[in-house]
Amino acid sequence: MKIIQKNNGLFDIEVGGQVIGGGSMIEDEDSSYLERLDIDEEHRGKGYGTQALYLLRDIYGTYYLAADNADAKRLYDRIADEMPQVEYDRWGFAIDQGFGVHVIR
Repeated sequence: MKIIQKNNGLFDIEVGGQVIGGGSMIEDEDSSYLERLDIDEEHRGKGYGTQALYLLRDIYGTYYLAADNADAKRLYDRIADEMPQVEYDRWGFAIDQGFGVHVIR
C-alpha cells in the first residue's frame, strides 16, 4: 500500500497498482487535520483504512482527525488518542463532528 500525494492536500490510496480510495489533509504551519478518508466499498473491512492512517502519520507527522460516524469513532478510539474538548476548543473553531476529536502521533 502507498499514499500518492496530489495537489491541495488530496491523496490517493493505492494497493497493488490500483487506487482503492483517497482523502484530503488540511495543513497549516502548526498542524495537519485529516479532512476525509474514503475506501472504495468493495475494499472495506480489509484493514486498508487503518493502514492508510498510519502511512499518513509517516508523511505528515502528528495529525488530528474527527470522526463523523460511530464506525469511524470506534476505529479512532482503537488507534488514536482522544483529545479533551477543552484542548480543541482553544482553537476557536469547531472540528468536532459529534464524535470527538482524536490525534495520531
